[in-house]
Amino acid sequence: MISSDRWSEVHSCFDEVNTTTGKIVETIRSPLTLRYVFRDEMEHLLTVAGFRIDTLFGDFKRGPFHAGGEQMWVAGRR
Repeated sequence: MISSDRWSEVHSCFDEVNTTTGKIVETIRSPLTLRYVFRDEMEHLLTVAGFRIDTLFGDFKRGPFHAGGEQMWVAGRR
């Protein structure tokens, strides 16, 4: 059983912008359910799915990964 503190309900919001005028044409909002995973769990799931993990990053700017951080970005390949 998975504890409820590993799940989060958020809403994603995307704006479609007209590149000529710079004005927003449409805004799309949709619910999104996230489940937080631990490093070992993510590595296991990717390995079972046939991926090889090259490196882990702690943020989108390729900062170092550290336990307890808010983000985990995985770079890998099949």
